[in-house]
Amino acid sequence: MKSSEDQRFRTLGRTLRLVGDLLRGDTHDRHSAAEAIKVQPAAASRILNAIKDHLPGAKRRRIGRKHVFTITPPRAAGVLTPAVATAACFGAAIASLFEGSKYANDMRKAIDYVVKSARTTSRFEDADRKFFFVRRGGEAALPSRAGSLDDLISAIFDESEVTLKYTHFDGRPEESLRVQPLSIAIYDHQLYLIAREAGKPPRPYRFSRLRDVTIEDESFEYPGRGEYDPLTLFSESFGIFLDRGNPVEDVELRLAARWKVFAESHLWHPSQQIRQEGGQVIVGMKVRLCPELTSWILSFGDEAEVMRPADLADHVRTIRRRAAALP
Repeated sequence: MKSSEDQRFRTLGRTLRLVGDLLRGDTHDRHSAAEAIKVQPAAASRILNAIKDHLPGAKRRRIGRKHVFTITPPRAAGVLTPAVATAACFGAAIASLFEGSKYANDMRKAIDYVVKSARTTSRFEDADRKFFFVRRGGEAALPSRAGSLDDLISAIFDESEVTLKYTHFDGRPEESLRVQPLSIAIYDHQLYLIAREAGKPPRPYRFSRLRDVTIEDESFEYPGRGEYDPLTLFSESFGIFLDRGNPVEDVELRLAARWKVFAESHLWHPSQQIRQEGGQVIVGMKVRLCPELTSWILSFGDEAEVMRPADLADHVRTIRRRAAALP
């Protein structure tokens, strides 16, 4: 117990030393901070980000290829509008997705801070119940790998390369990868790292299948929006898969009449178009063919028929025949 308490005091002391430096007008990047308090750069980065997140006036800015941290006197807090506070309530509603990590509690602290700064604080009582996220499952890797999530977030902010071990969906042996982390994405209530290996396009990595995240000393220049934009990257995807080996096709699906109201009030893809034909509803979209698209079609059972493309229609019929032949 004493050893654990001593360690906590040492960590607190290191943090306060950095705070003292910054209050005196000094600047620190992860390397100078690591040297000052005698820790590894990854640990120094976490401490600096914690200072930035929790200490008023603490800021991070980029100078050349480095991110430096400073503290400036905070301005008087402005009064937020109810619309801004309401938007924060929607954002905080997904806190439950991050249960098991510090971010769940920090999201709730953030909404408390925003609400207290709003003009009509009383309107936002019980905001956690008035704005609610219905979670399906959640991130299976939390809380056991919360530290890896912290490291990835630090690496994204610091624009540092990381080395990680990753198990692929298709069961290939675990491999060691060195990547440039670009984004943390949420899809179907799960977390994904969007990253790229040197010379390769960005791709998603399932957070629960990666481990042993190591932040490297080498940094990279975060790509401009014209080179990397998640909205553009996934614009033709039906989900999280980015299999560029498959073509982008005009897909049409005929659904039974009972799906009419549901289809007209549901958006499966931004390119989606709906029309009626002979008492049935036709769903059209322009997407890349992928396993997620096939699974979505099969979820309708015999109440869905692929009208085009022909290759997708044949593929779905083959799967259905195999399923029907099972004992």
